[in-house]
Amino acid sequence: MMPYNPGRHWVLLIVRAKRETVYFLDPLPENRVVDEETKNIVNSAIKIYNSHIARAGRKSVIWKTLSGTPKQPSNVECGYYVMRFMRDIIMDPSLAFEKKYAKGNQEAPYPQEAIDEVRNEWAENHVYFNGIDQSYKNWTFHGEPWEATTNASRNVEEDDGHSRYSFVSEEIDMDDNDFGDFGSDPYEFANVIGDGDQPVYPGCRKYTKLSALVKLYNLKTKHGMSDVCFTELLILQGDLLPEGNTIPTSMYEAKKTLCALGLSYEKMHACPNDCILYRKEYEDSTNCPTCGISRWKEGKDSILKEGVPAKVVWYFPPISRFKRMFQSHETAKSLTWHAARKSIEGQMSHPADSPSWKLLDDKWPEFGNEPRNLRLALSSDGFNPHSSLSSRYSCWPVILVTLS
Repeated sequence: MMPYNPGRHWVLLIVRAKRETVYFLDPLPENRVVDEETKNIVNSAIKIYNSHIARAGRKSVIWKTLSGTPKQPSNVECGYYVMRFMRDIIMDPSLAFEKKYAKGNQEAPYPQEAIDEVRNEWAENHVYFNGIDQSYKNWTFHGEPWEATTNASRNVEEDDGHSRYSFVSEEIDMDDNDFGDFGSDPYEFANVIGDGDQPVYPGCRKYTKLSALVKLYNLKTKHGMSDVCFTELLILQGDLLPEGNTIPTSMYEAKKTLCALGLSYEKMHACPNDCILYRKEYEDSTNCPTCGISRWKEGKDSILKEGVPAKVVWYFPPISRFKRMFQSHETAKSLTWHAARKSIEGQMSHPADSPSWKLLDDKWPEFGNEPRNLRLALSSDGFNPHSSLSSRYSCWPVILVTLS
């Protein structure tokens, strides 16, 4: 059984590797489809299993949606429902879940007592097996406000009317919502960098774990490798290198490392005519409220492929990247250099000498008085990715440049 969260919602996958069959259980009442990333991960895992047992296997894995599961009454119980699915399946010695949850055998929603029971069981088991997390001193997930856990220091000295600032890993104030799946631990970035300094295998001097992963991921992007292909490449690479190598063994592990570096991204569905993004109040819409065009892609047979977006915007959240900048002593110093430097009359040595910078400081003095506040420039243009002139694919990125 594989509980999985493709993005703000929990579902359950039951993988029967010997039968090469995967069952999809979703507690939401709508008829939803499995996203492609999930399929690629599971299909790749079954393919690896077949290679380990020397079996040819089917051409494609069988995917079955069991739509007769109990459905959650609102938008917040998905995790508890998935835990309850798992409990009911495990406690049934006949393992007749396929028949029980088949289409047409709609089960009633779970009563509150059933949800409370599984919540208590999982909480007790978690504490029993894992103990109390000793590093969880600031209870941010239980209502306490976030406080920086790193030792921050700030020294201000007066030097001919100019302030000099020195910072040691000083944190920026952020809401709890700014922390992603891999960014909630302030030390995680430092841990990843530390792991990344390890040689890719014992005795290697040319590549570290991190540099090798970045090189391989660049090849994946440049040549359009699928996630399945990239996972198999990682496995082969690990087998070819000496024992003790640090190459990740799956696309998931590689993504987790890159996301911990602050390189995570979000994919948002968009109107083909650029009217709206399908988020917030439009998240469940299937047609654009402005132009009326469908959200889904039209196939060659002019039939809409429900679940396949016609247009996707890739969003790279800047907050986590700003945090990474201020976790480095040298980078934090450079970001505040404009406040510590001595300006020379008649010379422009930094954008801070420009009229636009000074206008911003005059208009919003509270913002301008804090040297850690970042000034950003916005730019957009089209380009051919990876300088591949034979490719007809193009991107229109919107780029934020840090001027500080």
